[in-house]
This record gives sequence, structure tokens and C-alpha cells, in this order.
Amino acid sequence: MRRRRYPRSGGVAPSRARTGLALTTLFLLGGLATASGASATVPQVTAPQAQVLTTQLISAGEPVSARAPGVLPAQTPIDLGSTRIADRSGVLSAADVAKVEQAIASLSNSSGLDLWVAYVDRFESPEDAQGWADAVAIKNGLGAKQYLLAIATEGRTYFLSAPQNGPISDERLTQIEQDLIRPQLSANNYAGAALAAVDGLAGKNTGSAGGKDGTGSDWGILLVLLVIAIIAFVIFIVLRRRRRAATPGGPAGTNARPIAELEREAGSALIAADDAVKTAEQELGFAIAQYGEASTVEFGTALDTARAHLAEAFTLKQKLTDDVPDTEQETRDWNTRIIELCTESITALENEAAAFEQLRKIETDAPRLIQAVHAETDAAEASIEPARIAYSALGERYAASALAPIADNVQQATERVTFARDALRVAEEKLASEERSPAAVAIHAAQESAAQASALTAAIGRHGDELASAATQVTAQIADLEHDLAAIRGLPGAAGRYDAVVDAAAQSVSVARSDSDPIRALEKLHDTDQALTRVLEEARGIQVTAERQSASLQSTLVSAQSQLSAAEDYIVSRRGAIGADARTALAEGGRSFVQARELAATDPQTALTHAQRADSLGRQALALAQRDVGGFSGGDGGMFGGGGGNNSGGGLGGAILGGIIINSLLGGGRGSGGFGGGGGFGGGGGFGDGGGGSRGRGGGGGGSAPSGGRGRSGGGGGRF
Repeated sequence: MRRRRYPRSGGVAPSRARTGLALTTLFLLGGLATASGASATVPQVTAPQAQVLTTQLISAGEPVSARAPGVLPAQTPIDLGSTRIADRSGVLSAADVAKVEQAIASLSNSSGLDLWVAYVDRFESPEDAQGWADAVAIKNGLGAKQYLLAIATEGRTYFLSAPQNGPISDERLTQIEQDLIRPQLSANNYAGAALAAVDGLAGKNTGSAGGKDGTGSDWGILLVLLVIAIIAFVIFIVLRRRRRAATPGGPAGTNARPIAELEREAGSALIAADDAVKTAEQELGFAIAQYGEASTVEFGTALDTARAHLAEAFTLKQKLTDDVPDTEQETRDWNTRIIELCTESITALENEAAAFEQLRKIETDAPRLIQAVHAETDAAEASIEPARIAYSALGERYAASALAPIADNVQQATERVTFARDALRVAEEKLASEERSPAAVAIHAAQESAAQASALTAAIGRHGDELASAATQVTAQIADLEHDLAAIRGLPGAAGRYDAVVDAAAQSVSVARSDSDPIRALEKLHDTDQALTRVLEEARGIQVTAERQSASLQSTLVSAQSQLSAAEDYIVSRRGAIGADARTALAEGGRSFVQARELAATDPQTALTHAQRADSLGRQALALAQRDVGGFSGGDGGMFGGGGGNNSGGGLGGAILGGIIINSLLGGGRGSGGFGGGGGFGGGGGFGDGGGGSRGRGGGGGGSAPSGGRGRSGGGGGRF
């Protein structure tokens, strides 16, 4: 199974994560050494050292590694020279070299594909076959149809490096490695391995390279095994269906799945999540080096959460494999939990990796995107004045409490626009100086800020529509309650028995009629409606109650939708200050609202319970969010209160409140009295002057990557 893809910069396939940091360090060191005229010795790179090496230079002349006695010297990525064969191990004869070169020439003439073969004793810097092979390919500028077979004759590892989006699929490359190349290497037939690679790239499935025979019989055996596997699978499916048919009332979901199936899925999920975490650790280091720590905060948080989930999953797996007997239900529950934890971890890491892929795409199209974001910012700015007028009109009609969720939307939108323009200015400056990574961060920040500004102004109109809808619902609710009051008063024996409830309801209706906050009025009418519902249920029976529940449900749904929408608009545009409690309340409220709508037709009583919960959680989410924002920016005690000076103009405070984090956008790291020093985008952060940046096929630096990077999705090659 090939490893999960993670996005890389400059079009480089995300699966190169295992070696991304090591390659970044190699090219960064090489670029700095060339610039200074000094030589730099690159240390042996291992996975735990990769992140440290991203920011560390080894002084000239320092020893690379300490080799154990008797170990053959390892080889760093080499120059291939002018020939297709680089035999640094001396395992080929002159006849072998001639034979392989002739086969490669035939491959090139017939298919347009090209192959290089490198033999060394051991791989070094990086030590893994995939990373070393890709490093050699990048170092030597291999193109879009050019492949490299790297073989460590003493290390007993190999890898077939391929270009991204090349003409041969990852699956076919794996087949070539496992079915054609590996058998030759296992027999120490090094010339045969190269010839097998040629055959595989040419589309042949023979494994008889170098005079070896027997692959045909191997394929025959594989076909027989495949037929047997298919028959076994069909039998398994039939038996499972019979078991399910025999127990039609059995539990659904994971309880209906065989334990063995759950265990297999949990095991696979653990492996995938562990690989994803390791890959993300390297990707995070790469992203920090390229875009700065401030731009990777959410990625780091997601990685920490994934590590915690993975640790919990491994603990559960240990409980399943220890000597203590487990019940069947425990086995099901723990395996199910492992799958959930691993799936959540992988999804979160993929989402964060996708965000950095977006930054890398921005880098490649920065000039056009700057113009597009300018247009988006202009549109957002143009929407501010109409929104201000709309808010004033709402203020003349509704109470201040009704407008609380959008009270500062115009101000916040203005700050977002100011911030977007400042970010665009920085992006243009960085782009002019060929600093594409910080320019991409600035463009992304401006893009998000402009989008938030538009959302803030749009929320004013939407909230006005919701208030109008609530006011209409208040009128309908009042008419409904007055009808109920008349019905209760006309019930036999109602006099004296229901007077207290009737008087309270009449008072509530009177207050709601004059209330200029329709959402608040609707909430109070809901309480009154529930009280009258209880009276009607007692007096008129279940049928009338069901009708009342349906009517109450509709008004409650309107109120809940208004509350949740207001809370969501408020939280999204101020997410930089919003904590987990408000977000949780909003998410739970939304879930309850969906459940209420789904059950409205079939189970109005349960639906009403969900709707009431959604309404309550919506109010709670908004209150919690307003509390968080108050603590974030209010007065001297707030983050942007007087004396601190962090809100240094340009809408930076609003941008951070909106969750737009950008590394040293308006003047580097924080200094005394504001965001000062450091040098803006890239000051002390990512790579500048073309010395770093993303690495694709053709190398990094300030140049372009002619072939778009090495594209294998990981997991190929291996030991022989």
C-alpha cells in the first residue's frame, strides 16, 4: 500500500514528505555555501534530525558522521555525469555497462522515456532510498520523462525515482519494482535489475532480464492464487449474508460487522495514522522554514491533537493484545474507537496540509492573484457604506438588543479592508524582490480578510431579514395564543382552574406585542405557548396537543435558525478570539436543528425537543462568543486595549480577531509598543533571495522547476 499524499510546494508531489526536510536542508546549505564562497559539510540526516537541520548550518570541515569499523563508505547524492550508468560500487563489468546502455538507448528511441542507473555502496544524506534517489534526480535536473533507478549494493535498498505526473502510474512503478527489479537484486544480478527496469518502463512484464528465467511461471502461480482468492472472497460474502439473514433483528453499524473485519480495519487505520503523523511532522518543519511559525500555528495544533489521538489509539491496541481477556463488546468498542481516532487524525492533517498546498499554488500564480484580490477588496469596501445605511435603518426599527450580533460589523469590515490593502502592499513588495513564499502568505491573508469583510457586511442584511421573519412569526404566534386563550376560557370548568395560567399568558402576549426585539419576544411567547400547551393537553387531549406541538415547532425552528445564524456569523468573523465553548455550543445547536427538521413530519414531539435545544444552544453560543471577544479586545485588560500598542493601525487588531494570522506582516516580530522589528514577511523566517523555497524536479533556489517535481506517492522500492 502506498503512503498517503501530502501537498508539497511548487507542484512537488505531497508524498515526498519523508525527505522534504532533508532536501530543503541540502539545498539551503548548498545555496548558502555558494553565496559565501565557503564549503559546507552536510551531516547525515535521519528523520528525528530533519527539523533541526532545517535551521542549522554545519560549519566547514566538521565531520559528516562517525562510521563503525568495517562499514563501507556511504555516498551522498551524486552527479550522474554524461553517461546513463553511474557505477560507484564497481559491480558491473564493461560488458554489463554496454548491454544496459544499449537497452536504455532502445527504450529512449521507442518510447521517448529515459533511464539513469546509480550504484553506490550505501545511501547517505538522506539515508532512505526514496529520498536519496529523488535528491539525485533533482540535483541532476532530470525531466518529465526521465527516471532514475538507485541501488545501494551493500545497504541492500533501492528505489525507482519518477517525475510528478509522469506517463507511468505509481501502481505500475510499484509493480516494476516488486515483480521485475527486486528478484534480480535478490539474486545479486545488478545488470539484470537495470535491464528489468528498462523492460518495465517499456511496458513489458517479463522478469527474465540478464538471462534469468522463471517469471512466466511466477505469473502463472500468481494467477492461480488470484483465482483462489476470488473464490474465497465470494464464499465469505455468501456466508456473511446468510448470517445476517439468520439474525434480521441484529444490531446495526459496527455491532453487525465481524470482529475480525473490525480488527483488520483498526490495524490498517493505525498504520495509516502513524504514517500520516510522521509525514506531517516533516511537512510542518518544511512549512515553518518556508512560511514562518506564525503561519503554521493551526497546523501545529492539528499535529498535537493527532499525536494525542494516535497515543490513545495505540493504548487501546495494547489493551486488545495484552494477556487480559476482553469481552466481545470491549473488543468491538475499542477497535471502533481506534478507527475513529485514526480517521479524525488523518482528516485533520490532510486539511492542514491542503491549506499549505493552497499557499504553494498561490506562489505559482501570485501576480494574477494580487490583481484578483485587489478586485475582491474593492468590492468589499464598496459594500461597507450600504451596510452602514442598512444598519442605521434597522436601528430605527428594532431595539439595540436585537442588533447586538451585528453591532460592530461595519467597524470590523472596515478594519478587514484596511488590513487587506496593507497585506497586498506587502505582497507586491515581496514579489518585486522575488520573495515568493512571504508574498504568498500576504496574498492569502489579504484574500481571507477581504472575504471576511464581505461576509460582515452581508450579515447585516441577512440579520435584518431574520428579524423581519421573527416579527412576522411573533404576529402569528400572538394570534395563535389569543385563540388558545379564548378556547381555554370556553372550556367547561375552566373558570378558577386555569386563571393563573391564562392571566400570565395574556400578560406575555401584551408585552410581546410592544417589544421591539422580535427574537426576544418570540422566546417569551414560546414559554407561554408551552404553558398553554400543557393546559390544552390536560383539557382537550392528545390530538389537540399534537397540533399545538406542530405549531410550536415551526415557531421554535424559526427562532432557533435566527439564533444559530446570528451566532455563526458572529463567530466566523471573529474566530481569532473565539474559544472552544462557543464553537461547541454552535456545532451542537446546528446538529440539534438538523435533527429537529428531519423529525418534524414523523415525530413532532421529539423534533420540538431538538428545536428547543437548538434555540437554547444558539443563544448560549452567541453569549459565549461575545464573552470571548470582550475578553480579547475590551478595555485595558483586553489584548488590544490601551497601553499595549499592539493594534498599530491598519486594522491589525481586527485581522487577528478574525483569525487572519500572518507572520510579521506589518513590520516583523513583536517589539516594544507594537508589531515591530524582524523585517515583515520573511524577516528571519522563510527563505529569501531564491536560496530556499519549495523544491521540485529541477531544484529550488530562484529558478523554475522544469518538470514539476518527483511524483511517486511513496511506499515504493524497499529492501532486497
